[in-house]
Amino acid sequence: MDDVDHSCMKTVEAFRNQPLIAKDVTVSGWIWEVETRRLRAPTQDPEERARTDVTSSQFGVKERQPPRWA
Repeated sequence: MDDVDHSCMKTVEAFRNQPLIAKDVTVSGWIWEVETRRLRAPTQDPEERARTDVTSSQFGVKERQPPRWA
């Protein structure tokens, strides 16, 4: 999984084309950016991927993330 956006879009497309899933079911995919703690839609646009205008402090995060597997 070298390209998270591409993988996400391919997975969503696979689910949308799955005959056992009704056509009226909404299927979507999102990418969690660990660095900024934000959720975003997948894109192939390099400028959208490189956005640095969003930081975790804008969402009230004042401390570093605790270690998960200490």
